[in-house]
Formats: sequence, C-alpha cells, structure tokens
Amino acid sequence: MIPISAAARPLLLLAHPAGADCTAGLTRLQEMATEWNTRIGLLCEAVPDHPLPTNLTVILSPSPLPELRRSLLSSLPDSIDSIAFVGDLSRVTPQILAETQCVIAGPGALYPAGHVELGCTLVTSVFRSDSFITGFLNNSLALVGYDSFIEHIFLTAALSDIEVEAFGGLLDRQKNAVVLRNRKDPGLYACWNLGIRMARHKYVSNANVDDLRDPLQVKTLVEDLEANPDVLVAATAINPFYDYPPDGSLPVERAGWYADRAGRYGFFDLAHLTKDDPPQLAPHNMPHCMPVWRRSMHDRYGWFDEAHYGTYADWAFWLKALQDGAAAWMNPAPLSFYFVNPTSHNRRGTDLERLHRVVEGDFIAPFIARRDGLPPHATRPMPQVPRKLNLTGRSQMFGVHRNSFNTLIHALEPLDRTDGTGVRFLPFLERYFVWGTDPGEAASDSPAPLTEDWIGILHVPFDAPDWYGPAVSPERFFDTDLWRASRPQCRGIITLCADLERDLKVVDPDLPTLSVLHPTELDVRMFDHAAYRARPRVVQVGDWLRRLQGIHRLRAWGHERIMLMKGQTQGYLDAEIARFGDYLDPAVDVRHMVPNDEYDALLSSSVVICLMYATAANNVIVECLARATPLLVNPLPAVIEYLGFDYPLYACDVAEADALLAQPEKIAEAHAYLLLRRQAIDLTYSGFCRDIAASGLYAGL
Repeated sequence: MIPISAAARPLLLLAHPAGADCTAGLTRLQEMATEWNTRIGLLCEAVPDHPLPTNLTVILSPSPLPELRRSLLSSLPDSIDSIAFVGDLSRVTPQILAETQCVIAGPGALYPAGHVELGCTLVTSVFRSDSFITGFLNNSLALVGYDSFIEHIFLTAALSDIEVEAFGGLLDRQKNAVVLRNRKDPGLYACWNLGIRMARHKYVSNANVDDLRDPLQVKTLVEDLEANPDVLVAATAINPFYDYPPDGSLPVERAGWYADRAGRYGFFDLAHLTKDDPPQLAPHNMPHCMPVWRRSMHDRYGWFDEAHYGTYADWAFWLKALQDGAAAWMNPAPLSFYFVNPTSHNRRGTDLERLHRVVEGDFIAPFIARRDGLPPHATRPMPQVPRKLNLTGRSQMFGVHRNSFNTLIHALEPLDRTDGTGVRFLPFLERYFVWGTDPGEAASDSPAPLTEDWIGILHVPFDAPDWYGPAVSPERFFDTDLWRASRPQCRGIITLCADLERDLKVVDPDLPTLSVLHPTELDVRMFDHAAYRARPRVVQVGDWLRRLQGIHRLRAWGHERIMLMKGQTQGYLDAEIARFGDYLDPAVDVRHMVPNDEYDALLSSSVVICLMYATAANNVIVECLARATPLLVNPLPAVIEYLGFDYPLYACDVAEADALLAQPEKIAEAHAYLLLRRQAIDLTYSGFCRDIAASGLYAGL
C-alpha cells in the first residue's frame, strides 16, 4: 500500500532495484525534499541492508518495477487518484509533483543534464486508443531528437490491456516518457493543460494518438520559432489521410493543406465571415491538429477553456492570442499527417452548434468591424471589474515627452479605488527604485521599501548598453536592497512590450507579468506627404538609448537634417562620443526643446530617424504610428511588436537608412502602411485601461 491521502503532500518515490547502491539516490532525494517540500521514499524490490533516514518512507514492492508499473497503470489503489511514472530523478520537477499525488522515478540519472529548456514537450491525451497506439508510438519514436530533444507526456485514465502493455513497454525503454495515470479522465483539453503545466521545455505541442508526423516535423517547427521570435505558434502544411496504418508508417500521398499560405499569418486568417445575413464566423483554424507553440503563451493567455468553448477550445485560444496582435507561422512543407476520423473528439457531441455560437459571440465583432472599415478594436467593451488600484504619481514628473506620461495614469482612473486603499500602482519603477527624490524613493533622503501590495510598469530593457545610464537597468536595481525588500509585496509587473515581459520571466519566473501596448494621443496632425515632398527633411527625435550620432552620419541626399535635443541629450551624446568617437556634423540643424506646435509640424512633414541600441517601448514609435509618419528604425523585437514584421523602412544602420531615404516610393509605402497599422492595433488610452482590466494579472489582485 502506498501511503497517500488527499491532504498529504505529494510523495516522490525512487525505485530501488535489489542489490543496487542507493547512497547517491538518497542524497538527491533529501535535497529534493528540502527544496520542494515533498515527502520522499524508496520503492524497494528487497529489504535494504543498510540504515535509512528517518524521514524516508520505505515501501517493499510486491514485484519488480516493470511489473509494478503495469499493475498500477491497469488499476490504481483505492488510496490514490493519480500517479506519475518518470524515467529517473533527473526528470522530476516541482511542476510534475504539483499535478499528482505520487511520482515514481526509475533508477538512473539523478540531476538534470544542464539546460533543458530548448526542446519540445509533446502532450498526449489517451482515450480508447487501441486501434492507434502501436502505430502512434512507432511514429513518435521515429521523430528526430525523440530521445534527447523531445519529452513526451501522456495523460491517461482507464486503460485497456493493450494500452497498459504499450505504456509499460515504453516506460521500460524510454527515459523521456512521463505517464500520468488518473483515476478519472479530466477531458481532452484539461489533459493538454495538465501536460503543459508539467512540461520542462520552452516549446509544447499536442500529439493526438490518431495523427502522425514526419520525423522532421517537431525539429522544423522549433527551428521556425527560434528564427522568428515574434511568432507564438507554428504549424506545417497538413496531409489528410483516411486509413490508419497499424504500424504508424506514413502515407505516401502528401496533399499539403495550407501549403499556399506560407509564412506569417494573423487573427483575420483564422476565420472569415459568411455571406449570410447576419453573417456567421466560419472557422479556418490554420494551426490545426499538431502545431508547436511557446509554452509562455499560457502565462499571458491562460489555458484551453473546454468548459466555455468545448471542442472549439483550441481554435478559440489561437483567436484570443492572435487578436492580441501575436503572429503565427505556416511552414509549407507537408510534414503533418491528419487522420480524418469520423469519431474524433472534434466531431463528437450534440452541442457543436451552440459551442460554435459561443466562439462566434466572443470573436466575430472585429471581423464585422473590419468589413465595415472600422478599427478592429473599436468593438471591444470595457469589462465590468471592481476597482482595485491605488493610483500614485499623478503630479510627478517622468521625463519630458510630447504626450505626458501622466496622461497614462489618468487613463487608469476607472480602476482607482479613490480612497487611498488598494494595490499601489507605480507608473515608473525606475523612478521609485533609482532616480526619484520624493520621500521613500531611492534617491531621496529617506528611501523606504514598499510594504503594501503593489504593481508597476517596467520601462528599461535588460539588454541596454552598460555604459548608457546603467543605474536604471533592471539588472542593476533588481540587485539593490530597496528592491529586494520591496519584492515580497509585488503582485505583478507590467511591461510595454512582450519582449521585455519574456526577459522578465527569465529573471523572475514566479513574478506575475503583463504586456500591454504603450498608448498615445491619436487625435493629432497627420503626416502630409505633399508637404514632405515640397521640403524634404529628416528629423531625429529623442535621446534615451538612441544612437545619437546617427543623424550626423546620415548623408540624407536632398534632405535637411534636424536633431531635436532635450535637457539630458548632451550628456548621453558626450558618453557616446567618448566611447565611439566624434562624428558630429555642423551641417545638422540642432534644435533645443522645441515647443509642441513646432514638434507637431516637424512630425507631420518630415521623415523621422530613430536608430537605437535597445528599446522596450518608445514614445517616438507610437507618435509616428499615430501620425502615419514614416520613420527609419532598426528592427528590434519591441519595435516589430508595434510596427509589424513587414514594415518597409527597417534599417539596421545608417547606410541602410540612407539607401531607404533615397527611394521616394519607400517613403510613400511606409506612410500607407502606417495608416493601416494605426487602425490594426489599439493605441488608445481607453484600450490601455481595458487591456489591464481584462488581464489575468488584474484578476489576481
């Protein structure tokens, strides 16, 4: 009998073959017990012949481990509702322990072999798989990297004799297999969610037992995602087949659904409006049956919601992510094989029409808005949520910008409790923890840790040059006493780009995070292409993390060159000159702190240049987007989030900027592109508030 009760901490058992030395294994078990607060034990084939620690549960197995595994797969003891079988201790994680009552680890490696995140975890829900399981496992074993690059998690409940023998044999020979045996079947998408929470790798994929993959499918899609950091989910062209091969051999015919849709795609590619009156939303679920996606998606978008969307939970999840501006990828190689199974999960049930209407109700509005020439986000309502925030900083300064950052604070007033209570909101973490001089702030006479619950916005990226204002880099101030003393009360950090959010997750994985777009004023003077042609000018705006001598090194034939300076620009410029040399050109028209009307006139009639060392969110980017002003900018990940992958004026250096500036058709193309882009993404202040209010981070406060 395995000593488990519903209230007990999970039990981690190490299988101990008769006659083997368990000294090293016991040491590792003790370390895991201390680190993860779990109970530990030995599952022994024979009574140990040496003393054992007192905190160790010792269970004498009635049979060798392979036989015991098969017995437990076939039937769980009455005291256990779930048990996981893992290859060895090196593959046990807190995430696996959190999802089950008992973990049995086989003998073998004790410690993880270095960094294991890059790779893919396959998640398979097993339900009545007798007709497929042999062929499916043969196909899985043939995947490139299955023993090293791929981890495979199986979620099972009641198993047939065929399935018990299949998984028993797999566990006997494959260390990368994890089998979680539940007493009750939680449902398809709940199994996916369980497997994703247990996954060790950066990438995940569902692996359905009636589908097959080319040996290169997983490796190819992981490479696609690595090469395209803005893409969240990737799939290959699909080959449908109608007779399942018992041995898992791949069909010869490769039809290649979606092969003509190669490359990036987005929200409006996942469905289309029918011609009915009123229109309906017809699915076009391009990720289809076996995509590979970033596990981190679930930090932002939650889980597959079968309770709400039923069999359409995966389609709804992709719609949710891509509606937020995420990109997806279609590889045209026909590497995925889809069995057209009339009894599959997505064809079962009598409630399909109602569930389709649920998806339609949540996502059809942007399609109708697009058809009618309205911004897709115009139909998004403000959620009805309680006021939870205590807004601070309304009267503080956060730097000199055309659109005061204080406007952003005022935009969140629908979430402010107004009575001085609630979760404290810090609009600029760098101010409180680095340069602020108000009482309590880091540079004041009385810096004080935050002792109440708080959230805040992080602005500075992790990859900023160490010579460019290093004190405000999160690497630096996260290591201060003030930060460390305030961190326990932090309930989340907001970033203004997903790139910074990803970096933050690496540095502090347990910290709740949210990425939202930096809002700006949209009722502005638009770019006048005729005025630009009549007087060609290129203007460099801003200073923080800018390559400030870019405008001086730009030749800009036929253009006036203008550099706008603020109070601290000269100091940053001096630091750049000291590091890289003096390239100042006296022909550049340098202007200091121009008034707003002059600034607006320049941005509405000039091309902007903004080459940067690093960035997270950037006022100049959103101000140019608002005006549809063409700007020459390097394609940093955060910039691509705002401007899109296909923006025509990306320039990696001054030479590329000069080449683009010399092509009038490129300037016109960029202006036309930005007119559409400013409609496609929501840069409104109300949208900023709405995105925070609707987020999981806010719900958790």
